Amino acid sequence: MNFQLIGPLQGSSDDKARVKVKVQLNLHGIITVESATVVSGHGGDDVGMQSPTSDSSANGSRDRGNCRVEIPVSENVYGGMTMAQLSEAHERELELTQQDKTVEQAKEKKNALESYVYEMRNKLFNTLRSFASDDESEGISRSLQETELYGDGDDETENAYTTQMQDLKQLVDPVENRYKDEEARAYATRELLNSIAEFRASS
Repeated sequence: MNFQLIGPLQGSSDDKARVKVKVQLNLHGIITVESATVVSGHGGDDVGMQSPTSDSSANGSRDRGNCRVEIPVSENVYGGMTMAQLSEAHERELELTQQDKTVEQAKEKKNALESYVYEMRNKLFNTLRSFASDDESEGISRSLQETELYGDGDDETENAYTTQMQDLKQLVDPVENRYKDEEARAYATRELLNSIAEFRASS
């Protein structure tokens, strides 16, 4: 709970002294006092509601007869936070949210890298074995092992894991492309033979 205090007011014998308070209603429905001013004098009562189309010269003549003194406005908080503290806490919350998001994205990249390492190690000794030279197999195996050891260390940034993945793909992709090309040729050959067999059967 919090409330705002206006004052202290300086004593005055002027019975025409008025206090002009400027308040603001925020989006959450909370009213705050922005400023308070003591208006005293004989220039006319200017603290009431004024039309936006009032003549500026008339307002100026009234203001010249008035004395304005700013009054201190303070905020007391019990079991809560001031607006400044709330703003600071909100900024801190945003920072922590962004940090959590960054950590989560890095974790996803790390998991993807680990899965890729395991998958390629299995393929290298099975489906890709006959499509890689001895030098390629040795180089890929070494890089996979180094990447696995790299992933077991301290957590890195998202960019670091992305770079590791790209480096591995540069080694593995040429071998995988040979495998895919061979699979495509074998499929095309089977389709052609099936078509020939169907044509002969219908003749």
